Amino acid sequence: MAQPDASLLFKIMKEKIDKILDNNEKLQNFLGYVHKKSLIHHNSVKSSAIRAFYFDIDFDIDQERRLSLLLDCSANYLVCGSFFARVFQDTDFEEGIHIAEKYDKNIAQGEQKISDVSSANEAMYIAIKYALESKQLHQEIRNILENLYHKDVQSENDELDEEKLKHLADESRSLAKKTRQIGSHFWQFNDDEKKLLKNYYEANLLLVECLNTDCVINPKVRKEILDTLILPIDDKSALSPE
Repeated sequence: MAQPDASLLFKIMKEKIDKILDNNEKLQNFLGYVHKKSLIHHNSVKSSAIRAFYFDIDFDIDQERRLSLLLDCSANYLVCGSFFARVFQDTDFEEGIHIAEKYDKNIAQGEQKISDVSSANEAMYIAIKYALESKQLHQEIRNILENLYHKDVQSENDELDEEKLKHLADESRSLAKKTRQIGSHFWQFNDDEKKLLKNYYEANLLLVECLNTDCVINPKVRKEILDTLILPIDDKSALSPE
């Protein structure tokens, strides 16, 4: 990475990462499914960030969505949209994203926007507050969220320390996933497949973290790498088992 041009290194890293799932037809088909699902969303979030989000939408590889947020901070709309889709009645993922985007457009001056927060946990905090103020929650879910919220909020200003923020976000995510799954739960991966998927995700995360350093890389190579993250070797194999 300290070379005058690190482009070759990054190209080799990308090739090695793609080979992690190269020989597994089921996992290649899963990447195709992720790509296909990402194409239905029409919003300002980058496609690569949407794919990274869908890759782990119903699993627990990275609840804090570090890869998605490194690729595009607007992926916090996906964080909130996923939560809304799981806990609101008659709301799908796309509608949940639009609720989050609309929140930012209508928020009072001086209030924190979803697009400005620095982590998925902070985005979840805003989503939980919004959900509790809405009329779209089942009473049972509302009761649980209210208990979690009032347990973790520290002061009248709704300020949280990092530990309490993480606890509130993690418990609320767990509740939401138990309430409704909206993504890839039907794939039923075995332990070996889950390990490969985790290795693949973490390798992509490392790659993007390295790309975000001050190393020198050809802009065309950088764009090509980012544009082809979380894609099957042959993206025409994008068929869902549904």
